[in-house]
Amino acid sequence: MCGPYDSVLGRRKEKVLKFMTTSMPTQFDVATGDVRLCGALAEIDEKTGKAISMERVEIQGESSDQAYDADDKSNWQGASGD
Repeated sequence: MCGPYDSVLGRRKEKVLKFMTTSMPTQFDVATGDVRLCGALAEIDEKTGKAISMERVEIQGESSDQAYDADDKSNWQGASGD
C-alpha cells in the first residue's frame, strides 16, 4: 500500500463511510497528508518455495506537500484558475 495512511484506498474515509452507511451517492475526494509506503519483505526458500522469514516495512513520507489537494478545486474538473 502506498498513499495517504488515514484513508480508504486513497479516498477520504468520511466520504466512503457516508456512502457505505447511507447508500446515497457522494463524491469520493482524494485523501491527502501522512503519506506512507507499507508492505512486507519475505525471504523465500528456493527449494520449497516457503517463506523463511517475514518483515513488515513502513516508510513515512518526509514531506506533506502534495501536488494536488482535494480542497483546492481551482485546477479540478475544468474549473478556471482566474
